Amino acid sequence: MKFTEKEFVKKCKKINLNSTDDEDLKIISFLFIFLIVLILFILSKNVVLMFLDILILPFIPKYIDEKLEKEHFLSETEMSLNEITHFYNFIQEFGVYATTLLHDVCKLNLEARERQIEVIKELFNLNESVIVNYIIDKKECEENEDNPAQDWRSADLTISSDISVTKRFVDRLFKLAILEDGIHNDEWKLLMEIMGKLKFNNRYFSYYKERYTPLRTEFDENEWKGKSSTITYTLNNPKEYYDVLGLKENATDEEIRRAYHELALQHHPDLPKNAGRIEECEKMMIKINEAYEKVRG
Repeated sequence: MKFTEKEFVKKCKKINLNSTDDEDLKIISFLFIFLIVLILFILSKNVVLMFLDILILPFIPKYIDEKLEKEHFLSETEMSLNEITHFYNFIQEFGVYATTLLHDVCKLNLEARERQIEVIKELFNLNESVIVNYIIDKKECEENEDNPAQDWRSADLTISSDISVTKRFVDRLFKLAILEDGIHNDEWKLLMEIMGKLKFNNRYFSYYKERYTPLRTEFDENEWKGKSSTITYTLNNPKEYYDVLGLKENATDEEIRRAYHELALQHHPDLPKNAGRIEECEKMMIKINEAYEKVRG
């Protein structure tokens, strides 16, 4: 990226993102008519000419400058006006650190690149070229006095003043992390660090740990006690809990862990493949979690 997200927003505010070719055509037509009228006034030496010169002529150079600045901006970003508008709206909603956070999560799972692009496109309504150039393959701008490094770890990190927007963004970070084979330790540590920088309270930490621990490829049994719920599927005998996990009663701890993780990768409601069966998956995960707790108990 040739400039930081802050500079991008600043430049967007200087140009009219909402202008269209039709509006430009109207302005050009107006200027053309004005020039004709101007010539007629010059020929007639009408005193009204002086008034028009003062009222309209100063705006012509301004329009030309804005038009040239917009064209230069489009060339710099190598984006269309529509792509710039969507990217600007994305930064306005989720803040100037959003692209860096998405990039840092994505780079820990390079094998899922194609799926990451698809999911980001679906979640944030961004064009593929924008996702690739400004998120997946994001390069930091050169640091200088006017362009300080945008390192979220050393910043007072915020996504939005609205906690629901912040939580929605973090939800999407988790959905990116679970692609392919689940959340690895380096991804989990990064997500926990991000939530810490965002000053999430214990309630939010507990929520994310309970919801996403089943999708971890490795986890510390002591840091998770299972998902509590008012819904239970209490079965008549212990063997039925093993049946839920697809195991025999003499299964080892490792086999139990593996079976649990594989079932979570099939039925977790936040997996993109389960978007059409969320309610069913929610109930299934409660059942799987209960079986795992009883078997491990």
